[in-house]
Amino acid sequence: MEEKERHPLVYQSPVGIHSWEEWKEYWKRTDLPVEFRHSLLHFGFQAEANYPEDFIDQVKFYLSLADGYRWEDNFIDQKPENEKFYLQTCFGSLYPHEIRQLLARKTFDVLCTNLFKDVSKSWSAEPSWAEKVCNEEILKVILHFFRTTPAFDGRRFVNLTCPPYKMDNHEQTAAKFLLQLIELAWPVGGASTQLLECWKHSMEMFERFYSSFIGVLDGLRRLDILLARYKIINNVCLSKLEELALGQDEQGEQKFKTLEEANLAGSQAAEILILLRLKQKEHQRQKVAGGVKLFTEKHEAALQ
Repeated sequence: MEEKERHPLVYQSPVGIHSWEEWKEYWKRTDLPVEFRHSLLHFGFQAEANYPEDFIDQVKFYLSLADGYRWEDNFIDQKPENEKFYLQTCFGSLYPHEIRQLLARKTFDVLCTNLFKDVSKSWSAEPSWAEKVCNEEILKVILHFFRTTPAFDGRRFVNLTCPPYKMDNHEQTAAKFLLQLIELAWPVGGASTQLLECWKHSMEMFERFYSSFIGVLDGLRRLDILLARYKIINNVCLSKLEELALGQDEQGEQKFKTLEEANLAGSQAAEILILLRLKQKEHQRQKVAGGVKLFTEKHEAALQ
């Protein structure tokens, strides 16, 4: 009886990557084809992080690779002769700097899919990323990644498309993550508001990042959400808003002399700051009026 031909994969010995440390050892190899690196990036967050420090290292590593992915100049070799020729790859014929940018872009996409995207169930009270970002070291590098820089029309994200309506799907995932993070970590009612269960001991840590949150909201063109927080906005945050309102041009020079001038020029930061100060002034007036009324009522009651 003729023996049945066996499947060709039977002759292969399956080998897996057991940990994040092992993943990094593969990444360090200098002879890896770009296609292999692309595949490694795709599965990096599935490499088991045996210790909390491993996950922190994963996030920092991915953010460092993705940083600047939108700008071709970041990936051009300083030696022009190294950029002269195309390389044949499964992605097509690419210059070396195009390959580097392709890998950086892949890294950003993986971050959006594995860290920034909320994949929690509909019944869950917490986003899937909530527990991950209550680590101060992780939150710090994430906010640095989403920093802004002076531009002709205000400030723009280094690593997201501006204006926001031009963002692609992955960028929209990142923008949604940032907005939800800020709204949850900076509750309207302040520290007395019911926090997510995993954030019970993180409020003070989040408060230290309020100024950075304002920079992100400016990039998202969503400073308007600060108006609901006028009772808990502190002087540090107001100073940050004023800095953004007066602005800088691309040479680092201050753009406007006064808030009024900035507001007339269309600065959202200036508009929001003016409105916040008016709301705070009215709130203070009402508190004083309420105190006077209470004092008068008590005084009159005592005389009766």
